[in-house]
Amino acid sequence: MEQNNYFFSLDLEGVKLSLGGDKEFIDTMLKKWKCVFEDKLPASLRDEEVATKTVELQAPASSRISILDFIKNKSPKTLPDQIMCVAYYLERYMGMQDFAVNDMMDIWFSKIAEKLNITENDVVSSVQQLVNQGFLDEQSGENPRYSIPFRGEQYVKGGFGE
Repeated sequence: MEQNNYFFSLDLEGVKLSLGGDKEFIDTMLKKWKCVFEDKLPASLRDEEVATKTVELQAPASSRISILDFIKNKSPKTLPDQIMCVAYYLERYMGMQDFAVNDMMDIWFSKIAEKLNITENDVVSSVQQLVNQGFLDEQSGENPRYSIPFRGEQYVKGGFGE
């Protein structure tokens, strides 16, 4: 399957945004950053009809790959690589703009934890390692939430740096 990379850049009243990646990544990031630019955008780009058309482009849930098949396809060998697969899946296929460790536990790790002897503390520790390496962004708080920056996306797409 051919992968196209796109570049998007916007500069409105001194606020700049530049993005690069596949179409799904660009669409996801534009949705995340829209709130910063919304009051500066021309009315034609802010109306409900445009937003509705963007949402309609998402694949229906029935046609998306399962988490199990996605992880099998990516073949992660380490816990941090599994976490990146789950994070990527949550963002790209489930449409979550950000996610918590509990979201990752619910969709994947709770199903394999006993089999592979993985605890939630192991997942939290590996998530922090990935944040420190720049593969995940953390929104600090009492219940931190995470998202995947461009570097993390490329890490998953590139086979975990192999």
